[in-house]
Amino acid sequence: LQGDWSSDVCSSDLWFDVDASALRVVHSDAVRNRANGIQVEISSDVVVVSTTVRDNGLVGLRVLESRQVTISNIVAYRNRTNVAVYEGTRTQDLADVVLANSVLMDSRTGAGALLDVQDVQRRRSATDLGITLQADAFCRTRPGRPPLVAVWPDAHGEVATAHDVQELAAFGDAGAAQVACDGGTASAMFVRPAVGDFRLGPESIGRGAAAPLLPPVAAALGLAPGAPGDLGVR
Repeated sequence: LQGDWSSDVCSSDLWFDVDASALRVVHSDAVRNRANGIQVEISSDVVVVSTTVRDNGLVGLRVLESRQVTISNIVAYRNRTNVAVYEGTRTQDLADVVLANSVLMDSRTGAGALLDVQDVQRRRSATDLGITLQADAFCRTRPGRPPLVAVWPDAHGEVATAHDVQELAAFGDAGAAQVACDGGTASAMFVRPAVGDFRLGPESIGRGAAAPLLPPVAAALGLAPGAPGDLGVR
């Protein structure tokens, strides 16, 4: 799928559910929906790349009990929660979920965290769930809003919280180094995010900060695997 899915719908914009597989969402936008921007539920072999999810009432990009999900070079901006990954109680377990080279920036009033990852039964850690972060930027133009960069399942599956990137790194299983981005650094990330202009600004710390492209991402973009580059949409 490719295109602008900004339809201001009362539910979720794109919703994949129950045995959906071999899904590719590339160069797309999900904007201003009452519920979620994109929801991937009980699905497998999913790639979401070079896509923006912004100003959605609930979650920008929500993954539930899905497998082999690669999310790369997205911008999640000013949703209530920008990205959520949940393990539930149904028949398919969450596994092999990667969030890479993406920018999670700001959120709606009352939000708790930019990223929310949980096992609702509180039994499995992030490692057990197969969740990996690679070179993602956690940006708050007003530091402390929202108060947390991430909710994360600890070694016992219990909910742990990270107020900043340093606390997230201290959990030890969050993957490659994340990018801290608060205050003026966040404001310089994009040209004009409030109106949907997510080109990197001239002084953006997202320039050259990306981890090498994973094979499914490179294939979706028509680029060579391992190619370096910038954070955010490509």
